[in-house]
Amino acid sequence: FVRNDDQAASGAKHLKLTITGVHGTYSWSYSNASLILGGETGQVEIELKNETSVGSSATIFNYASTGMTETCSPIKSFELSPGGNLAILKIGLLRHQLIDFGVFVKMTHGRKETVLFCDPQASNDPVKNF
Repeated sequence: FVRNDDQAASGAKHLKLTITGVHGTYSWSYSNASLILGGETGQVEIELKNETSVGSSATIFNYASTGMTETCSPIKSFELSPGGNLAILKIGLLRHQLIDFGVFVKMTHGRKETVLFCDPQASNDPVKNF
């Protein structure tokens, strides 16, 4: 969850997303399940740490969030570092607004790909295999 509170300290917020397991049984965890941003547009950085078995690679490639409409989104921008190991989101919330979001991670093991939706509030159930 991300929440806006005028009393919160400003500056970038950092999360670490750790992927563990072996091909077919991946798990994930975030360093924090919630963040409180200051009153202005805040920056959230999600660093991906791949602790899976040898031969599996992991890259962040997209995100999903609540609180979006066709004309208004609390996610003002989404950028990826080269290699997809760091996602940078600029989030602008209304005062005391609350949203939840997660990132999509592509796991590659040989020629097999698995897409994980890493939502801090969910279990490891939302997995889509290609």
